[in-house]
Amino acid sequence: MTLRRRRPLIVAATLVLSLTLLVGLVPATSAVETQSDAAADAVSWLRSQQLDNGAFPGFSGDADPSLTADAIVALAAAGIDPASVTSASGNDPVSYLRSVADEAVEDPGAAGKVIVSLYAAEGPELDARDVNGIDLIAAIVDGYDVEAGTYGQGLFFSAYAILGLSIVGEPLEPAAIQTLLDGQTSDGSWSFTADPEAGTGDSNTTAIVIMALVAAGAGQQAIQHGLDYIASVQTADGSIAFDNTADPLVGDANSTAIAVQAYIAAGRDPAMMANGDAVAALAAFQQPSGALTWQQAIPEDNLFATVQGIPALLGQALPVHQLGAQPAPAGDVDAALKPATGLGVDGCIYFIETFHNMCGPFAQYWEASGGLKLFGYPLTEPFIEDGVEVQYFERTRLEHHPEAWPENFDILQGRLGAEQLGLGD
Repeated sequence: MTLRRRRPLIVAATLVLSLTLLVGLVPATSAVETQSDAAADAVSWLRSQQLDNGAFPGFSGDADPSLTADAIVALAAAGIDPASVTSASGNDPVSYLRSVADEAVEDPGAAGKVIVSLYAAEGPELDARDVNGIDLIAAIVDGYDVEAGTYGQGLFFSAYAILGLSIVGEPLEPAAIQTLLDGQTSDGSWSFTADPEAGTGDSNTTAIVIMALVAAGAGQQAIQHGLDYIASVQTADGSIAFDNTADPLVGDANSTAIAVQAYIAAGRDPAMMANGDAVAALAAFQQPSGALTWQQAIPEDNLFATVQGIPALLGQALPVHQLGAQPAPAGDVDAALKPATGLGVDGCIYFIETFHNMCGPFAQYWEASGGLKLFGYPLTEPFIEDGVEVQYFERTRLEHHPEAWPENFDILQGRLGAEQLGLGD
């Protein structure tokens, strides 16, 4: 069986060398055991909380842009088009969030969060430079604090800004990434206030920083250390505490949800944590209404806990892809080389060693035909090259040819040797 010759992909030698020398820091994982029934009940309750203007209320009861952004992500994670979720007056949360985008321009973290939210709803069609006339990219870039090395104030908001820029492929300030790395405390955590002293960190800031580092493709060892900190604040019932100051530790839904997302983003299985499945522990916060409560000792419906919990119950890390779907193959090699976040879906394996996923027939062939020893780690996400879906690995190019070789998962290896030597078709 012959393959037509295609143009060889030239990857920068320094990139290949650096990736080849990476050590396996975090075990790869495939599908996360989700809590889809709990998520469906939570979504049903969430829809009942929508305000007439399409938004969702904050603690004051009024429309809240930040919580509405979280609600959009939750709906998209559940496979629901957030723009189709309308109030009795026909208003939807996406239109509302777009209408108040001007409120985000003063805060790079808020601008990043709006991008994360709208990307979940609209996918690659999102133009972050024109959201109702507001340039969210400029809001983030112009808000970079050179002296502090952060986008805006503090590590939590800077991490959200980095997530937003990464999603839409905008360049990052290297110093902003270094500030995240330098801000890690000796126990592996990150602090909301950027205090580097041990004991000042918390699971929420740690989790969002981990997701930002994964999106930026940086800091494998720091990510590992951060995951270890999250594991250290897991309670006896499997939930995650905000920090390590209480004795005994008391978990809450919000901390558990964002910690689950960090684990998934980094390719770790939250079901394998030392004190049990953190996703199942999150589902235990559900109330009879379908909403989640913040803490078990305060059994009341909590909108903030619910919107944060839904993506985690469904095995979705940030960034949530449009309507919770597995992303389509990238259109070109440049897009495919960008760091990816762990998908946590059936048939996919994530490698933090190179910040790339391996899914479907590529994963099936890789596992059945020699795996890491023969092919090495993935260097790209799948992408379309000369009309064929391909994925590059350290030692080969795998090509997906539907119906060409079913017993081999329809995967063929590219003729890299012939291409390099110019030996023709």
